[in-house]
Amino acid sequence: MNLIELTKLNIGKKEKQEVENALYEMDNTIVTLGIALGNNGIDIAFEKIQNKCNFVFKYLKNIADIPNIEEPKKVVYVPSADPQVPRELIGIFEEYKASFIFQNGSIWYSIETNIEYSTVR
Repeated sequence: MNLIELTKLNIGKKEKQEVENALYEMDNTIVTLGIALGNNGIDIAFEKIQNKCNFVFKYLKNIADIPNIEEPKKVVYVPSADPQVPRELIGIFEEYKASFIFQNGSIWYSIETNIEYSTVR
């Protein structure tokens, strides 16, 4: 697993703020829209969230020069309190708050106690 923390990305203060703002807006959007229960737990793919996710993805790929990352095709929201979330995954996000984890063409990030991840399925 390749962990890239936002604070360690080689981008300027303004760029970091823009990414942080996009993540904050996306997180608030998801909370406002609520939760949609699907067969595989909680699954949300609203267009507004997807657009924000793609913005962050492109920004990190272009500015931080992170190679071999594909844009996510779907957005999934899992609150850390959800019993369906593996405890080890929650532990990772609790340990590395406001971090980005890139794995298998996916981007995962956490804002405080909310877990947000986008992945190609």
